[in-house]
Amino acid sequence: MNATETEIHEGENPKQGWARPEGALRYAPFGRTTLYDLIKRNLIESHVIGKPGVKRCVRMINLASLDAYIRDPQAAEIRAAAGEKK
Repeated sequence: MNATETEIHEGENPKQGWARPEGALRYAPFGRTTLYDLIKRNLIESHVIGKPGVKRCVRMINLASLDAYIRDPQAAEIRAAAGEKK
């Protein structure tokens, strides 16, 4: 692990809380397109925070759901197909 990776991850816990997509991607072994595809397919929990009709909103990714997907993608697919919450 190089110094930059150490600085990025220092003091952060991917099993707790929420992060913007850029922060969530620090833990993900894939890129932005895949992250948004997983959100669209309901495999990772996210919420958009903003006022109705306003173009500028903030998307927040649930890091626990991201961690669960990374650990067991097949289980996440089964939960999404069954309509379960992450």
